[in-house]
Amino acid sequence: MSQRHKRILVTGATGTQGSATIAQLLEQGYSARAMTRNPTSEPAKALSEIGVEVVHGDYDNPASLATALEGISGVFSVQVPSLTGDDTEYRHAVALIEAAKRAKIQHFVHTSVSGIDLYKRVLPEQEHLWDRSFWNSKLHIEAAVQAANFPVVTILRPAFLMESLIAPKVNFAFPELRQGELVIAMQPNTKLAMVAAQDIGKFVVTAFNHPDRFNGKQIELAGDQLTIPEAAAVLSRVSRQSVSAVCLTPEAAIARGKHPVMVQHQAWANEVGYPIAIEELQEYEGISLTSFATWVEMNQNAINVN
Repeated sequence: MSQRHKRILVTGATGTQGSATIAQLLEQGYSARAMTRNPTSEPAKALSEIGVEVVHGDYDNPASLATALEGISGVFSVQVPSLTGDDTEYRHAVALIEAAKRAKIQHFVHTSVSGIDLYKRVLPEQEHLWDRSFWNSKLHIEAAVQAANFPVVTILRPAFLMESLIAPKVNFAFPELRQGELVIAMQPNTKLAMVAAQDIGKFVVTAFNHPDRFNGKQIELAGDQLTIPEAAAVLSRVSRQSVSAVCLTPEAAIARGKHPVMVQHQAWANEVGYPIAIEELQEYEGISLTSFATWVEMNQNAINVN
């Protein structure tokens, strides 16, 4: 392990990406400090029980960020996107970036989203597919990270999270899975690039291990690409329960009660999609990517199909 980083601050520590990153950091012998708005929550207590230092951090409270960053040399940055189109995600990211600059952080690893470069070149006939508030927020955050001039910067751009199929995300994204249906506004032949959260954590830790190699990198992340019927078949085989793919038009998906923003992202996947070339990730030796089948096997107890 590189001695350049003795302690890493992980934001979003009780969320999907943050908790997966903490697990990978601990496995590699790092000291992780978990930042959360609620250190007394059950997920935060669980982190404390495995030896993680848990601290309070509120993006709207600069003093709490300064305290969380004391004695830290590396930061893993992730913020929650807004579904209402406000600027919360951007404001929170900038608050962390500014605090990290004042704390003289050496290596800033930020997780964004796959497809940003495509968004920069959006075609007029595809403008209706892009949720502009979502993509603008991600784009402006990346720009703010770059403008901060940290000694080392790494930006990871994950595709669709496999963890969207388990709690808590599944309750919003795919509640019908409980009844054995994978309902989505995507065509049956559309390949969806997806990534396991643990793979994001692997790249984070490897970036901290090898800062020179990862400095200035923007890495599109995915471990598998499947159609929705293929994904349903994997879920059926591993869970030993019948899971069917229900591929709807955007209009039909909204009529089924799907959130309009989520439907728009799925329509985007049909016509644009994540620009993933999984084979290009093989150049990062030592990082094994997780296939969807492997991920389902690892998480079968958390996949709720009745």
